[in-house]
Amino acid sequence: MKKRTLWMAFIGLAFTLSAQTLWADSNLKVSEIIRQDLRFCESTYPYDGGILVANFGSGQLDPLNAEGKGYINWYKNGKVSTLIPADGSLSAPKGMLVKDGYLYVCDVNRIVVFSLKERTARPRTISLPEGNLFVNDLVEWNGSLYASVTNTDRIFRLDISDPMNPGTPQEWATVPGPNGLLLDNGVLYVASYPADGNTRDHHVVYRIADLEHPRPEKLFQTSGQYDGIAFSSDHKALYVSNWNPAGLIRIDLQTGQATPLVLDLETPLVGPADISVSEGKIYIPDLPNSRVLVVEESVQQQAAKGKNYRLSSHILDITRGEPAPGVKVVLSRKSGENVWTFVDEKQTDVNGRISDFLPDNGKDSSGIYKLTFQVAPYFKQLGQESFYPFVEVVFEVGDAPHYHVPLTLSPYGYSTYRGN
Repeated sequence: MKKRTLWMAFIGLAFTLSAQTLWADSNLKVSEIIRQDLRFCESTYPYDGGILVANFGSGQLDPLNAEGKGYINWYKNGKVSTLIPADGSLSAPKGMLVKDGYLYVCDVNRIVVFSLKERTARPRTISLPEGNLFVNDLVEWNGSLYASVTNTDRIFRLDISDPMNPGTPQEWATVPGPNGLLLDNGVLYVASYPADGNTRDHHVVYRIADLEHPRPEKLFQTSGQYDGIAFSSDHKALYVSNWNPAGLIRIDLQTGQATPLVLDLETPLVGPADISVSEGKIYIPDLPNSRVLVVEESVQQQAAKGKNYRLSSHILDITRGEPAPGVKVVLSRKSGENVWTFVDEKQTDVNGRISDFLPDNGKDSSGIYKLTFQVAPYFKQLGQESFYPFVEVVFEVGDAPHYHVPLTLSPYGYSTYRGN
């Protein structure tokens, strides 16, 4: 009876929310609507230059069905092909993850693992403890897989460092209605969704900054029925899908401001599920309507960005397992023998990032540069001594369109490399 109640609440939402409208603001341009060979598509995931789309394939919309008709399509260059056929391996596939040649798929009360190298190999099944019926999304960090279970308010963790012999799922954190997951540099974001359809104050978006000592903190206060979650292309914001009212919001990670985004559609959005962002486009599976909307990131966001930038940086405090916000970073350019000329100065945001050094204005910006990270004040406000008052990283900018220079940091050591 409990299982039926859960999915009836889900179905009821799908057909009542279409009449509601978003309360304003920025527009998104719909560039394409994918419908071919889709049947109740719940999740999207970037893969090998395209997008994976998970489908229930069931006769009726039932996220807890056991019909064995689930399948996964691969959309690339305007064409749809089948990656995982409807051969009984899946029933209601939801969140996906690709790691080390394996595809992990949430499916009702289990995680199904497919080899992408040996497509004919029989998939492996990882079962969750009894009662965990709504396994929803997956992320990975340092060999550990994190799985959200919406109906039990649990996030599980298991070891997948050996994909052929995965560990046993262990309860890791308690979060109200955990649905979509997003993990970057050791920081986990969780979209909260009410499994019974009744939105409460605690159904918001959460942030967990320390994976070893998980303590969920509300990212903002507006409650909703949040499903999918993805970074904007510039990593300055989160996109989050919401079933009530049906739509998409953009959360600025520096200010915490949430902005509703409006889609210009003849058929209204009803059930925006597990979204993804790839190459400046947002892929939104509209589950009840069996379609995926492909939309350009908002004109307002592009205006806020102002320009494209050639240089970014990111600081990760490895002693805390968290980003380092509020660190002043100075960019200089070598202009002669032992002569450095000031170029710009910025502070890392709440995610420890700076994304807008060196605007791409068509001028030649090649040369030798130096980033000076003023780390002593950061450690001082944490009550820690630092061996380094500042850290200097010298590097060369050439013809590549973008350079990323991250810093992993502790009070008595640091490392750097060229990132993506």
